[in-house]
Amino acid sequence: MKVKLQNDAGLFREVPMGLSWTGFLFTGWVLVFRGIFARGLIYLFFVYGFQIAMFILIAVASGAGDQESANSLRVFAFIVLFIPNVIFLFKVNKWTARYWMDRGYRPVGPGWEKWAPKIGLAVPKGTSS
Repeated sequence: MKVKLQNDAGLFREVPMGLSWTGFLFTGWVLVFRGIFARGLIYLFFVYGFQIAMFILIAVASGAGDQESANSLRVFAFIVLFIPNVIFLFKVNKWTARYWMDRGYRPVGPGWEKWAPKIGLAVPKGTSS
């Protein structure tokens, strides 16, 4: 479901609500494509930096003949990289709505009665139609 936001100039934004499977699969890129550049790029920098560091550590451990350490690093890397994807699955749409509301957009239209409490927002009476 998508809900609408409107700013004082009359511009509308539609923000999806619920689970974000694109957020699960593409994490920081979702923020970048939604116009939340700084947060998306910072996230991508840390995730890709961590991945590169893990690949280097795994290659060094494998090259040294220590397969047990390399396998442990692979499991650790998988778990640590999987957790942010799960968080994005549940949170990225809420973060997007909050981001635009912090920049002057306000909720309008139907759907906010259901989603406003879930993102910690009290929608004034008469906002939805």
